[in-house]
Amino acid sequence: MDPYLLPLDSPFATLDRVGGKGANLSKLARAGHPVPPGFFIPVEGYRAALQEYGLEEAIQAALDEANLNDPVELERAAAQIRGLFLPSVLPGGLAVQILAQWEKLGSPPVAVRSSATAED
Repeated sequence: MDPYLLPLDSPFATLDRVGGKGANLSKLARAGHPVPPGFFIPVEGYRAALQEYGLEEAIQAALDEANLNDPVELERAAAQIRGLFLPSVLPGGLAVQILAQWEKLGSPPVAVRSSATAED
């Protein structure tokens, strides 16, 4: 499998790579519990996108300009950061790799879940 994709039952699907929900789902899959088929896009994919498009500096600038104790300013910064991602495409052909992996699963209907590593 590609370095930006991990099988659902991968022992490398750890908290720091796929977040808490992902890591726990992987543990369930490895333990033989019934979980729907799937795969992870680990944090390395996110970091590659940040690096490819030079977004780290722009994200930090938006945060530096905001008063983090003011919900209105936080919402403005969040909207600004969200806007940075909209014109971007997935790095290194990641979209093609995701599509190929999904087709290997039989092209089923899917649920895409966020499992941010910092939210846990």
